[in-house]
Amino acid sequence: MNNNMYFTTGEFARITGVTKHTLFHYDDIGLFSPEIKQDNGYRYYSVGQLEVFDVIWTLKELDMPLAAIKEYLAARSPQAFADLLEHEEKSIEQKIRKLKETRRWLRTKSALTREAIQKDVDVIEKAEVPEQYYIEAFCELNDGKEFAVRISELVNYCDDLGIKSPYSLGYIQKRENISQGIYNDYHTFYMLFDTPPKKAVYQIKPAGTYLFAYFRGHWEDIGSAYVRLMDFAEENNLELDDYYYEDNLLDELTTVGCDNYLMRIAARIIRQA
Repeated sequence: MNNNMYFTTGEFARITGVTKHTLFHYDDIGLFSPEIKQDNGYRYYSVGQLEVFDVIWTLKELDMPLAAIKEYLAARSPQAFADLLEHEEKSIEQKIRKLKETRRWLRTKSALTREAIQKDVDVIEKAEVPEQYYIEAFCELNDGKEFAVRISELVNYCDDLGIKSPYSLGYIQKRENISQGIYNDYHTFYMLFDTPPKKAVYQIKPAGTYLFAYFRGHWEDIGSAYVRLMDFAEENNLELDDYYYEDNLLDELTTVGCDNYLMRIAARIIRQA
C-alpha cells in the first residue's frame, strides 16, 4: 500500500471536516466505505475517494436524504444528475414559498400582538373594518371535551389545506342571547382570514363600521364587556347586527392562564337612529 495515496480514518475526517463517527455511520449504511479494510481493523481512504465524498456532501447540503444519495451514487450519470438538480430546484422553490408565507404570518402576528398590548379595555371603539373571511365549525354540546375535539378538527382541516391564520380562534355569539343576559352560549367558532382561504368552504364577515369592546380576564366573566357594548349602542342610538364576533387577542400563546387573556367583542352597526 502506497501511504502517499491513502488516509487513515482520522486524517480523512480532518480533511473533509467531518467526524470519524460520521464516516463509520456512512460505512455502516453502505453509503461510503473505506477503500481498504485490514484484518487488524485499520481502515484507509484513498485520495480518489475525496471526489466521491465531495459529491455526497454537496447533495447532503441540498437536504437530500442519505438513502436518496446512496441510490443516486449507485447509478449516477450526467442525465441523472441533471434530473436530480431539477427536482431539487423545485423542492427549494416550494420551501421558499413556505418560508415567505411563514414570514407574512410572523409579521402579521407580531403587529396584532403589539396592537393588543396597547388596548385600553375600558374604551369602546368604533372603526371601519374591511371584509374578512372565516372557516366556521359547530359543536352541538356545550361540553369542554367535545369542544376541544371539534376545535382540533377545525385546526387539522386548515393544516391539511396548508392555510394558517394569524388570528386566534374566534367565537360567534347571537344578539338574541346577549340581550337576555346569556353570554356563554358557545357553539359556533371560527378561524379568521384577511383573504379568502384557498380550497376551503368559508363564510364572509361583512365590511362595515363595527363597535369594539374589550375584556381582560377569564372568558366566563366576559358578560360585563357585553353589557358595556350594549349600553354604548343604546346611548348612541345604534342598532347592531345579529351576530357578535368574540376574538382572543392575547391567549395562551402570549400569556399565562385564562385570567390574563385579552378578548375583543366586535359588533357591526347596521343602523343609527
